[in-house]
Amino acid sequence: MTRAVVYARISRDPEGEALGVQRQRQDCLDRAAREGWQVVDVVVENDVGASYSRKHRPLYAQLLERSRRREFDVILAYSNSRLTRRPLELEELIRLHEATGVRLCTVVSGDDDLSTADGRMVARVKASVDAAEAERVSERTRRAKLQRARQGQPMTGGGRPFGYANDRLTAIDEEAAAIRDAAARVLAGESLVSIVADWNRTGSPATVHGGLWTQRTLRGILRSPRIAGLSEHKGKVVGEAVWPAIIDRDAWERIRVEISAPGHGKHEHRLLSGLLRCACGSRMSPTGRAGLYRCAPVPGTGGCGRVARKYQPLEDYVVAQWVDHMTELTGSEFWTREEDLTTPDDAALAAEEEGVTRRIGTLRDRWAAGAIGDEDFFPLIEQLRARLAEIDHERQLHEPMIVQGQAVTGMAWRVAWPQLLEMVGHREDERDKQRGIAAQRAMLAQHIDRITVGPVAKRGSHTFDPSTVSITWRNRGRRERPPTVSLNKG
Repeated sequence: MTRAVVYARISRDPEGEALGVQRQRQDCLDRAAREGWQVVDVVVENDVGASYSRKHRPLYAQLLERSRRREFDVILAYSNSRLTRRPLELEELIRLHEATGVRLCTVVSGDDDLSTADGRMVARVKASVDAAEAERVSERTRRAKLQRARQGQPMTGGGRPFGYANDRLTAIDEEAAAIRDAAARVLAGESLVSIVADWNRTGSPATVHGGLWTQRTLRGILRSPRIAGLSEHKGKVVGEAVWPAIIDRDAWERIRVEISAPGHGKHEHRLLSGLLRCACGSRMSPTGRAGLYRCAPVPGTGGCGRVARKYQPLEDYVVAQWVDHMTELTGSEFWTREEDLTTPDDAALAAEEEGVTRRIGTLRDRWAAGAIGDEDFFPLIEQLRARLAEIDHERQLHEPMIVQGQAVTGMAWRVAWPQLLEMVGHREDERDKQRGIAAQRAMLAQHIDRITVGPVAKRGSHTFDPSTVSITWRNRGRRERPPTVSLNKG
């Protein structure tokens, strides 16, 4: 008796009810009964494409392997297109027939005699027609997706995105609040590792699928243009979206730069993170358990790997130098009184701020039009934002410093800094601690351009040598106010 295997497949089954493959299966079983064939197996692949889909067809591959072992005589499908829509795969089926004698039969497409030239020609024509139809469907689908993206409409299919309901239009308040919280923590200097650990420890918020949070998942959410109310197509922003933004575009672009930086999330954040440079010119980063700032050799980005310093001695030295610098800068051991301050040229700063903002808008338009890629857009946008921050800093230099909601005047630098450290730098809560460190680092960074660390004169020495540390100050010699930093617990 002729042994047959029924193969049923359908490309899309959005409802998940498998009705299409059930109909194919029944039609194939009916033909097998008419022919008197023994059905030894029924192979069903539901919601799987057979043309240029990225989805792998594991059961189809197993079917071919079983054919090579001659476990059956006929592969029975509803139509040729259910087996394959690719000419290359048809050639593999032809070679399979030549090697094993397995026949290909269908319910509605006829049975092609692959043992003759004419039969193979007919089969190839059918495969070409099926491939062309699949390509036309793919083209229509791509054009429809691009049109929806340009209109700011959500894409169909797939699971719901975190932060939005199944309609992809309505923000879920709890999840949106979690995204805003994560964004604020990243911008404050906290790592993705810390945020993910916090969320997994408390179990809130829950992921879309109910599993544990990972850095990759959170990074994907924060990098997505969707949370900024932007529509994208093939990784490119193509316009404003109809759904509400969870965070503003400026914050999203800054986050993209922050979490896309090489090595982000691999190290803890310390007081001098981002300020240290090795004498070789490479960045020095914290190394966690080792308790060292180290110039690590990184392939493609340099790094000599020969310079390292313990956290505490280097941080204590830099803070002491900062206190001396602020005393010299303000001409007093005390913070300058408000009436002694000079007034900046507000009109000039406002005009420059407007020009930089306009350039940011132009840059965004060129990026959306595809004139520049991500590798150019984000570094350029960050440079312009840095200038906006400098303009804001110019204004802030002439405002009183705010500590715990109060304007501080007349406090000695050498007294003030330890008190500030106590207020923001030694809390048990990891989130508050990271924010405190970020606030301290911001105070240093507004007056320190970089800190260069050189190798020690005597190799293997464990004694801190201040002569190997060089601090490059901003605005050296200029009388100005200290940075305005709010250290409120909230």
